[in-house]
Parts: sequence; structure tokens; C-alpha cells
Amino acid sequence: MNQINVNLTRDVISMDRQRNLGFVDALRGVAILMVIVTHVSPATPDVSGLMSSLCSYGRMGVQLFFVLSAFTLCLTYADRTNDPYSVSKFYIRRYLRIAPMYYFGILFYTSLAIVDGGIESISYTNVGWHFSLLHGLNMAAFNNVVPGGWSIGVEFIFYLIFPFVFNLVHGSFRWVVIVLALSIIISLGLYSYFVFYIKLDINAYSLGYWNFVNQLPVFIVGFLLYIHFSSSNAEPSSIVLNVIFFGFTAISLLLYMLKPKFSTVFIPIASAISFYALAILFSKYSFLANGALRAIGKVSFSMYLIHFVVIDIVTTFGFGFLAPNAKLLLNYLVVTIITYFIAQITYRYIEAKGIFMAKKITLKF
Repeated sequence: MNQINVNLTRDVISMDRQRNLGFVDALRGVAILMVIVTHVSPATPDVSGLMSSLCSYGRMGVQLFFVLSAFTLCLTYADRTNDPYSVSKFYIRRYLRIAPMYYFGILFYTSLAIVDGGIESISYTNVGWHFSLLHGLNMAAFNNVVPGGWSIGVEFIFYLIFPFVFNLVHGSFRWVVIVLALSIIISLGLYSYFVFYIKLDINAYSLGYWNFVNQLPVFIVGFLLYIHFSSSNAEPSSIVLNVIFFGFTAISLLLYMLKPKFSTVFIPIASAISFYALAILFSKYSFLANGALRAIGKVSFSMYLIHFVVIDIVTTFGFGFLAPNAKLLLNYLVVTIITYFIAQITYRYIEAKGIFMAKKITLKF
């Protein structure tokens, strides 16, 4: 009973902290809005080249999700490291946070594929990999069951190694920087192996960008963000933060457009550094972390999985009477609004049920 009371008290403290960290939900809102626009743009015909390029940067919303994921995991795990079975409880919470909604996505998109191409069009092996949530380890399976499912595969692998990494770097800025540097070196080594040794043609949409090793430095930036908010050091000025944000955003965009060697390694990390600064800015200025973005961010996981099919439906209407860029804006607004309202339902009846189940199970330990 005492342990249950301790856990309940900690949950209340965690809820208070979450209210103080509302900027995280707002940033999740930014992240999903970025992801949606990057998928609406190619589905809208004749969008201008400049507009298309700017929209394509929205794919970095996934990296913003990754930075925020590592940051919030550090916050919550730090409160529970002394719990009995803390690692087991961590895995239960993480699994039940993403599995119910992701399994819904697997069943939904697999059903659509059967309707479209028949039962013979389904690879049961690939579906099995996705149900295991380990599809990030199988490059043949990792992105062909649920649209955008590669990021959930990468995220789940990060969950598996998170307690080890946290215990290695916890509380030490120096160790976080060392791990960040090592992760970048490993990513460069893997890219070199693909390109120079086995001569695999790699671009921003292929193995070189999507694999977990390439995304690991992005998660480590989330640890830096945790160190920042956990320390009592002086906060950088808003001018410095804006320079970092806009500067590294520009670097990421230039790398994306020019596509030099190793760009798939440096695009995610440049974006992650820019988001590090953006997160601190959002924490400083409440008008940035406004209620609308926070509401969108709360259901952003459901929105991520749902918006692909909403785009397919909305863009069939054409809106041919509009100029291409105006059509893009209208498509974007309609897709976002519809996706948000559907996500409200799936969050309540699927995601929230998984969160509640995790709390119920872990309180019994």
C-alpha cells in the first residue's frame, strides 16, 4: 500500500510538471503540422518549386518528435530510477503508449491494401515485423505496412536502449556530448560503408536517412535539452537562440537542396540542433506555446498515423478553381482540421486506454 501511495504521489508531481512543460505539447503540435504539410504538398499538383521545397522541409517534424521524445523520457525516467523494477515499468509504459494506436494503424492500412490489391498483395512477414514493433531492424519491412511507420520503428528501438543510455550519461553534460559525438561518428561510418564499400546509391529517402543509427544523434540532442532544463546555468539570450534556430534550419535546408555527400547524416542533426533552440524559446514565451498548438500536440501521435488517408480523400476533390499554391493551402487546412477531429476520437478510445492500462499495471508492482 505504501508503494502505491508513493507512486500515486509521484504521478501527481508528474502531472504538475507536465502542466509546467506545456510547451512540449505545443512543439509536438508544430511537429505534426510540419509533417502534414510535407505530405500534402506532393499530393497537390503544380505547386511552385520554391513552395514545394519549403514544404518538403516539414519532414524534419519527425526529428522534432524525436528530440522531444528523448527529452520527456529523461524527465519521467529520472523521477523513477529508484523504483523497484523501474526498467520493466518503463518498457510497459512505452509499449502501451504506442502499441494500441499503432496496431490500429496496421489493421486499418492492411485492410485498405486488401481492398485495393487483394489478399495476395499483403506480406504477412512484413505485417508481423510491424506488430512486433521491431520493423526498424528490417529494412525490407520498415516502411511498407503503415505509411510513415519507419519513425515508430526507430522510436521503439530507442526505447529499448534508453535506460542504458540514460544511466550512462545521466546528469553529465560532458558524457552527453561524448555520446553525441560517437553517435555521429558511427552514423558517418555506416554511410561510408554503404556508399564507398558496397557502393549503395543512397539519397534522402532511402536507407541512409531512415535507419536508426542515422537518427540516434537526434535523440541524443534531447538529452542535451534535458541537461539544459535540469541545470541552474544561465540561459542563452533570445538573440543567441534565434541565431541557432534560424542558422541551423538554413544549414539543414541547404543540405537538403544541394544533397552533398553525407547530407543524410548531417540534415537530421542540424535540424535537431535548431529544434533544441526552438524548444528553449517556446519555454520562455507563452504566446508561442499557445493553447491551439498544445491541443494539436496532445493528439499528434494519432494525427501522424491518420493524416495519410485523409490526404488521399481530401486531394481527390481537386479544388480546380484555385491556383496551385492556394489549393495547397486549402488542402492543408482541410486535411489538418479533419485529421485533428478524428484524432480526438482515436486518442480518447485507443491511446488513452493504453496509457490508463499502463498506469494500472505498473501500480501493481
